[in-house]
Amino acid sequence: TEQSAADAFGRVAATGVAEQFTDYSAELERYFETRLYSPRPGFCAGLFTDVTDRKRMEEENRALAAVIRRSSDFVGLANIETDAFFVNPAGRAMVGLDSEESVQHTRIMDYFMPEDREFVQNTILPTVMETGRWTGEFRFRHFQTDQPIAVYNDLFLTEDPATGRSTTITTITRDITAEKRIEDARRAGEEKFRTLFNHTNDAIFVHTLTPAGLPGPNVEVNDAACRMLGYTREELLRMSVTDVVPKAAAASIVSDAARLLADGRATFEATNQRRDGTIIPVEVSAYVHAENGEQRVVSVVREISARKAAERELLQFRTITDNALFGCAIAGVDGTLRYVNAAFAAAHGYEPEELIGKDLSVFHTEDQLRVVFAANEELKATGAASIREIGHVHRDGTEFPMLMSGITVNDQHGTPEMLVVSAIDISDRKRSEEALLERETQFRQLFENAPDAVIIADAGTGCIINANSVACRLTGRAIEDLIGRFHNDLHPERIQNDTAQAFMRHTQEDPATAGQDSIESEVVRLDGTIVPVEVKASHVTYEGRPCLMGIFRDISERRESDQKIRALVAEKENLLKEVQHRIKNVMRTMAAMLALQVESTHDASAAASLTDAASRFQSIELLYDQLYRDETHGNGSLSSFLPRLVKGVVDFFGSSVPSVETIVADVQLPEKTLSTVGLIVNELTTNAVKYAFNGRPGGRLSVRGEVVDKAVVITVRDDGPGLPKGAEARTAGGFGLAMVHTLVEQLKGTVSFNQSAGTTVTVAFPLREPR
Repeated sequence: TEQSAADAFGRVAATGVAEQFTDYSAELERYFETRLYSPRPGFCAGLFTDVTDRKRMEEENRALAAVIRRSSDFVGLANIETDAFFVNPAGRAMVGLDSEESVQHTRIMDYFMPEDREFVQNTILPTVMETGRWTGEFRFRHFQTDQPIAVYNDLFLTEDPATGRSTTITTITRDITAEKRIEDARRAGEEKFRTLFNHTNDAIFVHTLTPAGLPGPNVEVNDAACRMLGYTREELLRMSVTDVVPKAAAASIVSDAARLLADGRATFEATNQRRDGTIIPVEVSAYVHAENGEQRVVSVVREISARKAAERELLQFRTITDNALFGCAIAGVDGTLRYVNAAFAAAHGYEPEELIGKDLSVFHTEDQLRVVFAANEELKATGAASIREIGHVHRDGTEFPMLMSGITVNDQHGTPEMLVVSAIDISDRKRSEEALLERETQFRQLFENAPDAVIIADAGTGCIINANSVACRLTGRAIEDLIGRFHNDLHPERIQNDTAQAFMRHTQEDPATAGQDSIESEVVRLDGTIVPVEVKASHVTYEGRPCLMGIFRDISERRESDQKIRALVAEKENLLKEVQHRIKNVMRTMAAMLALQVESTHDASAAASLTDAASRFQSIELLYDQLYRDETHGNGSLSSFLPRLVKGVVDFFGSSVPSVETIVADVQLPEKTLSTVGLIVNELTTNAVKYAFNGRPGGRLSVRGEVVDKAVVITVRDDGPGLPKGAEARTAGGFGLAMVHTLVEQLKGTVSFNQSAGTTVTVAFPLREPR
């Protein structure tokens, strides 16, 4: 139905000259090979052969060739005469060949070290010709440096589908230098081995052998093994190789183990099963070694899904790309889309089927297309395009950025035929970058506008890498003078040892809990002035490296205020001591005056009252004497006060009590509370001395003070006759006991009397912490 086809029919009918061409029927969506001839003048006959499958196979083969070109392994092709005619880019990079043309002048033997070529000629190549394949570890030669490259070779014959004859020697070769380095590192030392062990891209398993020669439990695995199989290290160490081999492939374990034990090492392909059930093809390079007299197997396992994909046809390649998380699309050089995977389509709001046959302009605005056309022209000219950011448009009109890279698939003449691109939506990353920039701007504003000096130093070197303007003013230095300076240079020499140790302590702190406390230090200004500062340090990451950030606050004014406050406190304490001393003297004078009055009083009752009053003044005089002597600032020790008080009462009344016991806990009480307790104990002790031992030679007086359940308990006990029968404790002792009850109530306490075996008076009141 195309005009070009109609013209061809006319020419053949008119000239009688046969024509042949391939054309595409859009209506039938098929490719046809058309042969036109003229059976007689003026007539044209046509033979139409449907070649759609052949065309698609050619496209698939070209796509497969593109995958091979992008493979990270060495992929090379040579004819039966061992003349090389193709090596993929990764292979050329591996051996130091700079172009495809340089491959044309090489033979298979050139890729091996000179000392290994005899073995290649006499063993490897005959094996390939006889059995169709040879696999094993060997050495390649680097064409530029002549240095050996440790590799694993897989050489095999490929047949011509038309004739069935072997026409090509193909090699897929993997650089196993890393594996060899692991072995060397293990021999050199465990620490280097561990580093390589956990940082190699290949999975590594170390396991024991059972008495039957089968794989036993794993004793070590690396991080790559955990990532590859989806298990944690602890889980894999509770498993064995048999636990990750699919049941369908379990029979191969016995034969692989037997070969390994026979040869000491073996390389073979297998399948593993991830934790999520995924079956993955792997290549295993294993060897047996003895450790502490026990045989163990070290297996280096590489997932070879990519290599298998290169060996399979396009159907499997499409399966992989259809399920990829990144976008992938294939278009003709005219921009017509031939393939779009689900991720690429979903990113733009389409289903893949909707896009086939459309122009790639559907993904871009007019402004974006100018950039796209320029990128496509570069791609056609160079065959590959580096990763770049290109704007796209969603079906709903929303614009978003994608990172894209691409290659061309050329026809047999080297002319670009298809454009293969991969793309990743970076909208989230761009938003994260913008948010990060905003946070950095906020940090910079806070940093510069902070009221305190802020200095950031490298945690490893201790050198200052940034400081704000307040820090410059505090130190008297310009920012250029601060940056690069060692942090300890900012402190006076006499404390630099302490500040250096403090910095080291901070670097070793847990960053999660660091920076809770502050310390006082000093900073020396450029002019030599010493400035007292309060410093708080915390961990930060600055410009990608761990640092310590110190916040320095000038406390010069606070220091002056503290000194003034301490001077005022000292003055107040001196005044308080003077007052206490005067009160003590007044109490002593009052007690002495009352004692003189007693001597001149002939009324026994009046004399007794005056004596009691004098005793009370003496109790207060003892308290203020203690307060004057102690450095407790308005508080007093019960254990220092009560024994002196009891002795003073006994001595005051001239009593000769045979046994006086005072056991008092060391309790600090406020001055007012201690005064009240002194009056209470004075009254109780006075009553005991006056009445309990009157008229008898023996006797025992005990005064105890202790803390029980956050309460002060004072017990005054004598072994005298006790109160008169039927007397009430509150009034039996006259004014003295009545005062005791009143004073106990002031303490919000209780008082109790026990008349068995003498008199026991117990006073208890809540313990309040002194100020």
